[in-house]
This record gives sequence, C-alpha cells and structure tokens, in this order.
Amino acid sequence: MKSYIYTLILVAGLLVGCQMQPVDNANINKQRAHDASIAAAIGYLQADNYSRAFHHAEAALDYKKNSPQAYQVMGLIYQRQKDAIRAERMFLAAIKEDPSFSQARNNYGQFLIEQQRYGDAIEQLKRSATDINYASRALSYSNIGKSYHALGVDTKAVANWTRALELNKRQPYPAFELSKYFLDKSNYLRANEYYTIFEQYGEQTEETAFVGLEVAIGMGDENSIQKYTLLWEALKRR
Repeated sequence: MKSYIYTLILVAGLLVGCQMQPVDNANINKQRAHDASIAAAIGYLQADNYSRAFHHAEAALDYKKNSPQAYQVMGLIYQRQKDAIRAERMFLAAIKEDPSFSQARNNYGQFLIEQQRYGDAIEQLKRSATDINYASRALSYSNIGKSYHALGVDTKAVANWTRALELNKRQPYPAFELSKYFLDKSNYLRANEYYTIFEQYGEQTEETAFVGLEVAIGMGDENSIQKYTLLWEALKRR
C-alpha cells in the first residue's frame, strides 16, 4: 500500500513539473516562420527572382538571428549575381554559425570551383563528402573530382568520381567524365559502361554525342556508330 501511495505521489509530482514548464509556442511559431521564409527564399532563387529571394532570407533572419540557412541562401543569391566578395562572406557566415552545415560547405565548395580556387574547394568539399548524414555526399565527391581534374591530378579525380557514382548513379557529370577518361586510355569496355550511365540520366550535346560516337567506334558497334553519327550531326546543326 505504501508503495502504491508513493507511486501516486511520484506521478503527481511529475505532472506538476510538466505544468511548470509550459510549451514555448512563441519560439515554435518563430521556427516555423523561419523555415517557411527559407523555403520561400529558395523557391524564388530557383525562379531567378533574386529580390524576392533576398527579402525572404532577410525575413528568416528576423525570426532567427544569425540563421546559417539564411546566410547560405544569401550566398547563393550573391553567387548568381556574380558578386563574389559578398557571396563568400555569406557562405563563411553560414559555416561559422554551424560548422556541421554540410550543405553550406558543399555550396561554398562549388563557389570556390567557380573562382578556380580548387585547393580551397577540396578542403570544404571533403568535409561535406565525409558527413554520413549529408544526403548529397555524392555531389560533394563529384565536385572533388572536378577540382582534382582541374589541378591535373586525374588519379584522384577518377577515384572521387567513382565514389560519387557508388553513392548515387543518377549523376551524368561524373559518368561522362569517367567515360572520357577510359576512352583516352583505350579501355572501351569501361568507357562504354560509364557512357551508358551518362546516357540514362544526362542530356546530349554535340560534345557528348561525339564521345558516344568514339566509344561506339572503339567497341566496333555499327548500329551505335550510325546512331551517334546522326545525333552528332543533328546537334552540330543547332
């Protein structure tokens, strides 16, 4: 009986404790408003409406001071507008506020590639690529490969492009680059393997059609030779 009474007292005490810690609806509402503002900013950014995108990113900062998500969106806006100084400032602000923000590191890495700062890009991209909780690790590996390729370190470029496709095969860029690499090595089987992946997910251009033709010639595939010859000639006339 004493044990039963003690249990009741304990439960009652817990209930009282809960009542003394009310839900902070104001903060919850602010977080929701912040997230909605970020979503709106990204939507406008994707629609190339930079003024509206910036407006919503600033609104997000009103709801959450020093929001790394808002800083990242601002960095992307400035990057699109070719304002490299402000873009870098915003990317660095996002990473400073949240060093584990792998998406910001990946986007900053892509920005650094545009600036031809490949060593700095690799440093950032390695951080995002090795974050197992980051959904776009494959993209980071692909960008690392692009950086090493620009530096002329093709062995590391190939290793990172291969890793990118291991994580996500739906990536035409690393598949096409690997196809070209093995084509140059006269390894037509591997070149064809990666070109097939590219063709599943990528869009054809004059360059990609010509590579497809070269792979087909290397494979001795007459049907594919005819196919890519016609495609290449059609794309040249565009």
